[in-house]
Amino acid sequence: MTLLDKAALVLAVLLCLAGCKAAETAPASSPTASVDLLPEINALRLARGLPVMERSLAATAAAGRHAADLQRTGGLGHQGSDGSTPGERLSREGQTWCRVAENVARGQGSGQEVLADWTLSPRHRANLLGRYTALGTARAGDIWVAIFLSPC
Repeated sequence: MTLLDKAALVLAVLLCLAGCKAAETAPASSPTASVDLLPEINALRLARGLPVMERSLAATAAAGRHAADLQRTGGLGHQGSDGSTPGERLSREGQTWCRVAENVARGQGSGQEVLADWTLSPRHRANLLGRYTALGTARAGDIWVAIFLSPC
């Protein structure tokens, strides 16, 4: 990705975030909240000529449980305190999948901030723009989790 591509990508995200209100934050005191980042993520994908994703209730539930677990334990990573992986957590929610990925973050005060940070990170951006068809997002305190999947 060239510097010009990166600048265009960041500009597209910032323009979308300036006009989109769906990623308003849940109060930091809220133990776990579903956070709708789908409109902004889909706008980012559309700006790159990629298909949009749909909302997955199973991924949202798995993201919420993982965010709450990370908040409770003080951790930040893709392995749950029980040793679970993103795919295992998604399967527990009854979702079959062929591809799964997860973005996690800590400390951002808004959906706009977390998306800006994920967009600037090559690995997180790869998930945002990857070959996934569905998404679930959640927040617990200052922990943000997004689970991306493609069902079988």
